[in-house]
Amino acid sequence: MNDKTIVETEALEQPELEIIPTAPEPEMFAMDNVDMVVQIADRIEKYAAAMDTILRTIVKRAYVGDIVVHRDSKKPDDDQRANFGAAAAERIAAFVGIQEKNWKGPVKEWSDDHKHYTYLYEADFGFGNRWIHSIGKAGTRDKFFGKSKEGWKPLAEVQEDHIRTAAFRACRKEGVRQILGLRNIPVGKLQEMGFDVSRITSVDFESGSRKLDTSTAEKTESGTLKKKILVKSLEMKTGVTPAGKEWTRWDVYDRDNVKYAVFAPANSKRVQTLMEAKARDTEVEIEVKVKQQGEYTNYSIVSVGGSRE
Repeated sequence: MNDKTIVETEALEQPELEIIPTAPEPEMFAMDNVDMVVQIADRIEKYAAAMDTILRTIVKRAYVGDIVVHRDSKKPDDDQRANFGAAAAERIAAFVGIQEKNWKGPVKEWSDDHKHYTYLYEADFGFGNRWIHSIGKAGTRDKFFGKSKEGWKPLAEVQEDHIRTAAFRACRKEGVRQILGLRNIPVGKLQEMGFDVSRITSVDFESGSRKLDTSTAEKTESGTLKKKILVKSLEMKTGVTPAGKEWTRWDVYDRDNVKYAVFAPANSKRVQTLMEAKARDTEVEIEVKVKQQGEYTNYSIVSVGGSRE
């Protein structure tokens, strides 16, 4: 029987290493880093100046009705927000050379109850080396397409091709506005860029319109009414009749919140006179044709300042 010998190995003590604190070396900027920062700052400044020139040119080239303000009564005029419409976006895209690719649509989406539908388009928009993705929607729940004075229209009465076109235009409009920074521009900024704010189309979402007080108007031999008004806002609307004819209507609100309609293009004498009166905050005489449709009364402006053009 062999004896087993257990040999214990004594652990050798290791001397502790003395840690000597050293002062950190001062951080030095390499010259190549400094040059890079200077170059970036210089490029940013030049880029900002170039973009300001582009935006200033776009704003100055805008037509009457291109820029719309959805008025907020709680904000001063200079702080109201303005946006470019679809027609303006198309011209801007062609003017500055915005690229488009990867168009998808139309996609038709139904509501859960299958009573309403929405059309959707999406695409990529590029300017220089920057690209963004945009989505445009329009549907039967949009008041412009799906609602009449009597209430929501049956689907059979809604112009589906108009909704498809609106969704396509909305996609391009949002893409152009987003990539060029043309969304929610303060009106005061537009003035700084040299834009004549009297050319802005104003949309007022306050309480509903009121009826015209006929006691304040003069009745003509032809049955129309003449009255001086102070223009509060103008809103341009466009569309296509079932027969395919395009139309333009201006909704005019006076200081008493009475709503009038002018069927005329933006360059007509009547519309121009109304815009000038609004810009100067002065009264202008209008001649109105009154038409009763059920419980609604429509006021159509046939002349402004004596002009029927």
